[in-house]
Amino acid sequence: FVSNNELKERIEQFQNKLEYLKSIYLLKKSSIQTLIKKSTPEKIELLKETIKNIKNTDLATIIYTSGTTGEPKGVMLSHQNIVSNILSVISLLPIKPGDKTVSFLPLSHVFERMVSYAYIAMGVQVHYVKPNELRERMTEVKPIFMTCVPRLLEKMYEGVIERINNSPKIFRFLGWWSIRLGENYPIHGKISILYGIQLNLVRLFFFNRIKNRIGGKLKYIVVGAAALQPRLGRLFSAIGIKVREGYGLTETSPIVSFNRFEAGGVHFGTVGIPLANLNIIIDDPDETGQGEIIVKGPNVMMGYYKKPEITQEVLSEGWFRTGDIGKFVFKRFLQITDRKKDIFKTSGGKYVAPQKVEQYLKKIPFISQCMVWGENKSYPIAIIIPAFEVLKNWCFEQKIHWTAPLYMVVNPKVQKLFDSEIENINIQLEKHERIRKFILSAKEWT
Repeated sequence: FVSNNELKERIEQFQNKLEYLKSIYLLKKSSIQTLIKKSTPEKIELLKETIKNIKNTDLATIIYTSGTTGEPKGVMLSHQNIVSNILSVISLLPIKPGDKTVSFLPLSHVFERMVSYAYIAMGVQVHYVKPNELRERMTEVKPIFMTCVPRLLEKMYEGVIERINNSPKIFRFLGWWSIRLGENYPIHGKISILYGIQLNLVRLFFFNRIKNRIGGKLKYIVVGAAALQPRLGRLFSAIGIKVREGYGLTETSPIVSFNRFEAGGVHFGTVGIPLANLNIIIDDPDETGQGEIIVKGPNVMMGYYKKPEITQEVLSEGWFRTGDIGKFVFKRFLQITDRKKDIFKTSGGKYVAPQKVEQYLKKIPFISQCMVWGENKSYPIAIIIPAFEVLKNWCFEQKIHWTAPLYMVVNPKVQKLFDSEIENINIQLEKHERIRKFILSAKEWT
């Protein structure tokens, strides 16, 4: 608490630092009514005139990129850019007016901004919540649809595993059996009679409890911003929640492609089918069909704010160079293999796409997070954060004494486990992509 005079001084100091700040309003709960004014016919006419003068090619917003691969850039998006993306997506979403959704991702990012506009266009109820209150609010709101990043699903999974590991032995066995059953859920083709019986029993006694902890009504999730682990996609499908991964960039307003909710419209490990109003080509593909993804369509940005030189580097005749490396698989599904800037060369002169290797490593259930690096080294190395609850269960089974993660990452038997698991993955990789050394870290990355 501060006095009014002290508050006034602080505001003046703040105001003097910001050249374009005109004024600051301090609102008490009772004073917000003073800002509400009734409209007049003159003001309504002025609003109509203003709307009439806005062209679809006019600048609607400037959204800054995150700057993960360089300096943040102001992406200029027109009304047409955003609206075209909304119109392309809403017909593909399995929600209708009145359905409930929660929104917790930052609205300063283009993904959640566009999704919020789509919700408004569709007449969907949107409940904005704080990330640290998400689970509590989901049980209150009971949403049917939501968007998130894959890390949230990973955290939910880790929470379930923790509860299983803290259960009595028989329930721990049944819990792990259920998880493994879910991770093998067949997305394509018919479910066998035996699997169907097992799945119904597991849903009745276990999976429905997981679903009820997040409201009980959730049916659909769209994820973006990072790669979704296929086994988690299958597990959530088995629980009764369809998770679909998509792909987009701030510069494309943002959606380029995503896996569909209808039958045959999903392949885990891909970012789905491109939107119908876009043209996508794979530039200068190699022998495997991989190359830079280039996009053209009404959703492609106007350019970078006050950066014409950088704009010219990525934008030519309407074609936008994404900087992402990918290829088409299963005829029409786009697969991202890496960022062009992330690819490194070993001392042997071989190029390695780290994201591809990381995706292989994340197939290992004992790995929560990982990073592959090897610029100018003779081979790639991996820094690994173990999935400690999964590792804890393995230690129980092997009768290995469990202590703090800090000590488990240097345990020789744990090291031997990871060495064996990584060797199994290395068989699936090219010789120059194989992990020769790894580091286990006990601290989760922020």
